[in-house]
Amino acid sequence: DLQRRIKRAWYPPKGNESKRVKVMFRVHKDGQVTNLRMLVSSGLAIADQAALKAIENAAPFRPLPDGADDAVDIEFTFDYNVFNGGGKGTFRSY
Repeated sequence: DLQRRIKRAWYPPKGNESKRVKVMFRVHKDGQVTNLRMLVSSGLAIADQAALKAIENAAPFRPLPDGADDAVDIEFTFDYNVFNGGGKGTFRSY
């Protein structure tokens, strides 16, 4: 659910260069997000901002399941891959 929500909220920049952005954030028991930060910049401010904005717009997430810790840290990687002049955004969660 978390990945799906982030994917729907992500609008990667239009361009002709492949980019990768890695962010980290904390999801609390109630689904709220805190401590959103950039781990690895793409080197392009607009791509970095699109990744951070996707997390902000997708939150809050569903509450953590019963028995889970009070909060979990999530590391999330956004890949913007460009092949043969056509752009396509994908992402991976590790």
